[in-house]
Amino acid sequence: MGHVQPAAPPSQPAKLDEARPSSKALLITALVVAAIAISFAAVLFRAAPELHPLSAAGWRLIIAGLVLTPFLRHLPRARARIGLAGAAYALHFGAWVASLGLLSVLVSTTIVTTTPLMLAAFALVTGRDRPHARALLGMALGTCGVVLLATSIPSDPATDNSLHGVLLALIGAATGAVYLVTARSVRLPSMRASLAFSGAAALVGGVLLITCALLVGAPMFPTSAAEAWVIIGAAALPQLVGHTLLTWALTRTTPTTVALATLGEPIGAALLAAALLGEPLTGLGVAACVLTLGGVALALSDTR
Repeated sequence: MGHVQPAAPPSQPAKLDEARPSSKALLITALVVAAIAISFAAVLFRAAPELHPLSAAGWRLIIAGLVLTPFLRHLPRARARIGLAGAAYALHFGAWVASLGLLSVLVSTTIVTTTPLMLAAFALVTGRDRPHARALLGMALGTCGVVLLATSIPSDPATDNSLHGVLLALIGAATGAVYLVTARSVRLPSMRASLAFSGAAALVGGVLLITCALLVGAPMFPTSAAEAWVIIGAAALPQLVGHTLLTWALTRTTPTTVALATLGEPIGAALLAAALLGEPLTGLGVAACVLTLGGVALALSDTR
């Protein structure tokens, strides 16, 4: 007599699909929302220019990290990489917020979003997460767009031509790349794990920044309710929404693709600065925005 064969167990790919229900459309939506959210950071900090960059960035990270503490029990066992990610966060935000005091919002955010170029170069050298041809073309168009955007406003020697500010923004871009590569290397398995990683890195980075503020004798706390709300707002929208979504996106795609989404930040920041701070945006600037968005859209259509 023949034996009835037991039903075959579900294949591993099916289980992976159930564990990763997000689609390409969801990934792109998350990256777009993240780009919009981080665009608010520059105008928030410029609204409180008396805040010291170290303490302002430090409290932003600490508040965000404290909100995410309930997820820390899902933290992966990667203490060294969490420490590295936290240090990268500290340098990224500390240097970039400092650059905002020396450059216009548009120029500062444009320079700090050169992270995709650094990551693409790293990927081409190492052969890991190497961009496809369409992504490289989109990156090239997007980069041309941000360069045009940065040069589309009148030059102001008092604010836009500070080599110190440019170097600080470049440090922000480089350390942003370090954070993305480090978070990607952990291979975060779930949304809860990505929230835990984001929270731990934010706490480490915030403590490092506040410690540095103490060492240099910087003012530690906001001096008005308006300054306090600026820090809370920066923690809530750009950090908890924007950067948490960027970290989550690393569970679905490469650091280069995630960084490409941040090319939308100068556009949002420029429009907000024009509306709220009176920073000019010319016709060339509008054309640059269109070119940048087109390049980002092309590159994101090649997500893997």
